[in-house]
Amino acid sequence: MSYNPHIATSFSHAASRYDQVAFLQREIGEILFSLVKKLNKTPKNILDLGAGTGFFSQYLASHYTNTNIFSLDKAVGMSHYNQSKHPHPSLHTLCADAFHLPLTSQSIDCLFSNLMIQWCHDLSAALKECQRILSKNGSIFISTLGKETLNELHKSWQQAFGYRLSVDFLSAEQFKNSLKEAGFYPLQLEKYNLCLNYLTVKDLLDELSQLGAGNIRNTNKSGLLGRKSFQLFNTYYEQYRSEDGFLPATYEVIYYHGRLK
Repeated sequence: MSYNPHIATSFSHAASRYDQVAFLQREIGEILFSLVKKLNKTPKNILDLGAGTGFFSQYLASHYTNTNIFSLDKAVGMSHYNQSKHPHPSLHTLCADAFHLPLTSQSIDCLFSNLMIQWCHDLSAALKECQRILSKNGSIFISTLGKETLNELHKSWQQAFGYRLSVDFLSAEQFKNSLKEAGFYPLQLEKYNLCLNYLTVKDLLDELSQLGAGNIRNTNKSGLLGRKSFQLFNTYYEQYRSEDGFLPATYEVIYYHGRLK
């Protein structure tokens, strides 16, 4: 199995408004893009894996004017939006699964993937496909979310509902080991915490929903019990409110730059 189909559908529905609220993706992607720009050699072919609306595909096409940019996403809505909003002679929009990339072996010199890989259920299979399409001296640049992401939300949810949210990410060490097993040699691995502030829990959940990753409102509970539990969830999250009046949402961000062994 590749992506959860519900996640792909969710992102498709979010396509038209995604760029308006995607501060987190932009912030993290800007840093990842700055790493790519340090390459000594201009790539002939770049794959933007999990390109979404094509925001960073456009960045890549503008920076590498003589390079073919393959902008790929699983979500049909995202791919259609990308194709209509970012016409560029060297930018090629693809709608495909990360486990069945429509690219020939060893054809990509640089793989760029911003906040996509964490949605893959089988990371080793996805990385194996990345290895297949990457050229001998190719580079891979990935940003992903670590295990401590949305820790405040997870703990509050567990206390209120008695179970943990299904979204669970790997630690930096687990991620590095998966890449190593897939045949990649790490040149750079960094992690840091990025904290976003919200006035209310509803603001956080609404933003996650608008980004296409917010199915957490469906608690599989209904009626008064569900509403009471959700109110309890708010109460537990309130314990994290800072002195300046904001509720934090912490994202553990992992950056990886590597190449084939």
